[in-house]
Amino acid sequence: MALFSFTLDSFTIFETRSVHEDTDFATLSLGVNTPPPSASPAVKKSIGNVNNGLHEVGLVFANVTVNPGDLVYMGYLIVNAGHSPPDAIESALESAGGKLATAAGAAAAGAVVGSGVPVIGTVVGAVAGFLASELESIFTADCDGTVAAEVQIFTFDQLVSNTSIGPFLWTTQHPGTNSPVGCGLNSNYLTAWHIDAGPPKPWDSQGGGHINTGGGPITQNPPRGGQHQN
Repeated sequence: MALFSFTLDSFTIFETRSVHEDTDFATLSLGVNTPPPSASPAVKKSIGNVNNGLHEVGLVFANVTVNPGDLVYMGYLIVNAGHSPPDAIESALESAGGKLATAAGAAAAGAVVGSGVPVIGTVVGAVAGFLASELESIFTADCDGTVAAEVQIFTFDQLVSNTSIGPFLWTTQHPGTNSPVGCGLNSNYLTAWHIDAGPPKPWDSQGGGHINTGGGPITQNPPRGGQHQN
């Protein structure tokens, strides 16, 4: 067995979904398929009203036990939802995060899953339909919507290899879905997360790492700070 820590560090906004500021909430989900699947309660956070630029998140699953043969599935959501009570938003996000982790766990275990279920990488578009029943109650205004969502699955061997010489660093671009007339441009977010062997360690999210540009090829280039990534 080995211990690993999973951290959603931050996100950078290049375009908000709203005209001026997004009101963002984030949730991070994690599960270990031993089997049977074992999912931890999602952790969540209100980020507040945010505009273009870098914003810290700092959601962590620390010292997660993983054994040889296990599959670990990680998922997160960031939504712009500024018109519902915060407790209702957090409750909906916890439910949505649990469903996302369950779907990822089923996929990791080789189960047959329904059409449209997100599996790997940035899944903003897929989440709109897949999590509609969980999120529709908090999307009460035209500019509300999901601005970042990702699912990743790791084997025990991958986690050991990826963290053998230090933290595994990753950033993902999330091209947003069509925003309604009267809102801002389609949102464009870049999230930063990392995995540590053992306890969580801080990472300067502008320090580079792997980049997943909207589900495309992985590169080793640092994020282009302040530039709009297409």
